[in-house]
Amino acid sequence: MRKFWLTIATTFVAAGLFAQNNMTVATEKANLAKESLDSGDYLTAAAGFKDALSLAEQSGDEGTALASVCRDIIPKALNAAARKSLSINDFDTAVSSLQGVVDFAGLYGDSSTASRAKDLIPQVLVKKAGALLDSKKYEEAAEVCRTALEADPSNGAASLRLGMALESLGNYWSAVDAYKNAAANGQEKNAASRLGQCYLLRALDELKAKDFT
Repeated sequence: MRKFWLTIATTFVAAGLFAQNNMTVATEKANLAKESLDSGDYLTAAAGFKDALSLAEQSGDEGTALASVCRDIIPKALNAAARKSLSINDFDTAVSSLQGVVDFAGLYGDSSTASRAKDLIPQVLVKKAGALLDSKKYEEAAEVCRTALEADPSNGAASLRLGMALESLGNYWSAVDAYKNAAANGQEKNAASRLGQCYLLRALDELKAKDFT
């Protein structure tokens, strides 16, 4: 019986030491993450706080305060990473960072933060499509617009840019449909001017296809 109680006592001591060691490492990681945050390295900061959070959550009551701090900071760091990436036209990293906010906030039941980040993703994609159009990468621009519209079918700017990409590719019929959708979603003026030109190009294209011999 004495051996039994000694075993239990040893188990509790080991568990306590494990939690204490976790908290020591978690605190170190959180401090390093804070340094990254202060220096503007937001993605590294977010990763560091995630590591600290995981360890803090394994530390029982001792880790509660640190875990709460990490859960608050991580979405903010990822949002900051998205803004920084967007400022230098790194659209893919911006989207990835925002998706990270969606996933993390959703995991911890913060539906409001997740929803705001989710709504921003199509807007970033529209900016990316605009940059691709400027670079005459029309097929890529069209694909990005379609992705934006999958996330937000009522995004008039995405429909407008999709129409521009399709028009540049000579796909006038589909471009007209995209412009009509843009007009129905807040882009009436811009879509109207593009539609007139697209109808003319489509008519000319049809004339070219006719055999007058």
